[in-house]
Amino acid sequence: MTAIDEKFVWAWGSNNCGQLGCGDCDDRLTPTTVESFFSNATLSATTLRRDKFNSEAPLSSQENIEEFSTITYFGGGGAFSVVLTDSGHVFTCGKNDRGQLGQGTDRTQNKSAVDLQFSLCALANTLTVKHLQAGWDFVVALTECGSIFTWGSNSFGQLGRSLAAGVKMDPTPQAVDSPSSGTGKFVAVAAGLRHALAVSESGQIYSWGSGKRGQLGVVDSLGKPISTIPVPNCVSISKCSAPTQIFAGMNFSGMLTETGKIYLWGCNKHGQCGEAPPSQTMYPLPRCLETSQIFSKGSQSKIVSLRVGWTHVIMRTEAGDLYSWGRFDLGQLGRSTEEVPHYVPGHIDGVTNVSKHCCSSEHNLALTDEGQIYSWGWNEHGICGTGDESNVLYPQRISSLQNHQVMCIGCGAGHCFCLTKKAPSS
Repeated sequence: MTAIDEKFVWAWGSNNCGQLGCGDCDDRLTPTTVESFFSNATLSATTLRRDKFNSEAPLSSQENIEEFSTITYFGGGGAFSVVLTDSGHVFTCGKNDRGQLGQGTDRTQNKSAVDLQFSLCALANTLTVKHLQAGWDFVVALTECGSIFTWGSNSFGQLGRSLAAGVKMDPTPQAVDSPSSGTGKFVAVAAGLRHALAVSESGQIYSWGSGKRGQLGVVDSLGKPISTIPVPNCVSISKCSAPTQIFAGMNFSGMLTETGKIYLWGCNKHGQCGEAPPSQTMYPLPRCLETSQIFSKGSQSKIVSLRVGWTHVIMRTEAGDLYSWGRFDLGQLGRSTEEVPHYVPGHIDGVTNVSKHCCSSEHNLALTDEGQIYSWGWNEHGICGTGDESNVLYPQRISSLQNHQVMCIGCGAGHCFCLTKKAPSS
């Protein structure tokens, strides 16, 4: 039995454009297996290898399987999905009206076209992808050699590269324009709603795309945020330690440094930048979040990761605890805001020993050390996987997956995925 035979892909939530990869456009209120994923991916890899080596000889099943053995990342934007394998292959499905599936011009002739099952992205036949993230209708991918490729909509300059006059999209993955200052290799990327970030190996942060709410961290001579930057531009940040993570929401951005400092910039309408919204609705330049009040419950622990939705932030510590701040009206924060205001990082009760977490637009997933998934937040279309559409205010274990060992989790804007090991025998 191969490694792939022992794994299952599950999907749930909104599926209006086939973004779950199940072959139809019906929502799933609870996790459903994507039966065709590994068979389609295996077939795609076979075809790809034949193309690479110009060989008509069939590839053996085992040789094919070794091309990739697991999934390392699930993601997506508005009604489309992206999956990354450990071999650097990218698979996409769902809405393709802006070329966001990255499958070339032949797949985007019909503006209303959707792909109901996962197909290999055009980038895969030339480069190995290390990491990627999806915005609303575009994708930013970091390759193994440290270059950045983008595809999809460019209506706000979010592809970070020059297109012909009047062209607002590109379905074929292409490299972003090099910054004038020169960067060397890139080591990280992030995608917001309509903007993107990248970090160079020297620790410099670059941004491009829509910036009218200050999310690019770049201002003009009058100190006003620049509304659109079509190519990577240096973020105006004071001297600090090197960034270890970057993240981008709807209209805000941020980073975590190697010393545990958190910097945030952009829209603060919902307190996502860590300040009371009435006092300041926007921060056009990065500011350091006051961390002295973060650990209001329990002992202090190292901050290891931050994930963001459109308007909220979820932070994880080395001890496996979660903290949240930002918009809270749909249950996004997973906690009460009575004692700790919504704009102040507050501890999330009800889930511990978290090893991984991720955010959709307005809901969240957390994976524990025991391989169990918890969800909370906005639940229209069954995004939380509870079997109904009532918003989930506090972390709740997804009961239909409790007998499965979950290995990887991920979200699109309104849908979710996970990878499990083979279900135990009954």
